[in-house]
Amino acid sequence: MVDFWYRAAAETTAWIAFIRCAWVFLGALRTWRIHSRARTMKWGWVELSTFPEPIVLFVTVLLLRSSFSPPLAAGSLNLVVALLGAALSLGGLAISLWSFYSFPTVGTGHYVESDQRLITAGAYGLCRHPIYLGVYLIWFGLAASHSSSAALLIATLYVVPVYILYMRSEEQMMLVEFGDEYARYCHKVGMLIPRFFAREAGA
Repeated sequence: MVDFWYRAAAETTAWIAFIRCAWVFLGALRTWRIHSRARTMKWGWVELSTFPEPIVLFVTVLLLRSSFSPPLAAGSLNLVVALLGAALSLGGLAISLWSFYSFPTVGTGHYVESDQRLITAGAYGLCRHPIYLGVYLIWFGLAASHSSSAALLIATLYVVPVYILYMRSEEQMMLVEFGDEYARYCHKVGMLIPRFFAREAGA
């Protein structure tokens, strides 16, 4: 039974990671289709530095699946960590789907369409970057469910810092495009961690 739950946790996180890779590809196709009608499109070294992430994720999952086997002498704590990993990945998938529901035209990369309005409801009322929060949860869930120090290192040393830079770059673009409206939104809604009590002006 323990072996079953280990494998279930690992398979869950692996397939969620594959879904993540697929939606980045589809998002890139969407961005390519709308680039001609975007009023702003930002491509710099920060944006380009995120391009390898879904490929790295895909390769990491393939390698982890090919070598995965539940620990022979694992205790209940190990199983709890693996199941927690599956829960993190499921949470990452859920918040990503919620993000797409809240902002159906979102694509890959930094751009603002000609008729785009600022989205502040749904998942974007929880935090300013719910899709990237989902990415973090998927990566750390994968590392936990497979007891993979390699996946943990990749997530910590590459995925986390590169997407922090990516979010900062996106926010600079949004401030230029939406001005005070976006500044007020940033003041009210946290970047990744929800603020359950709105900050007062000037706080």
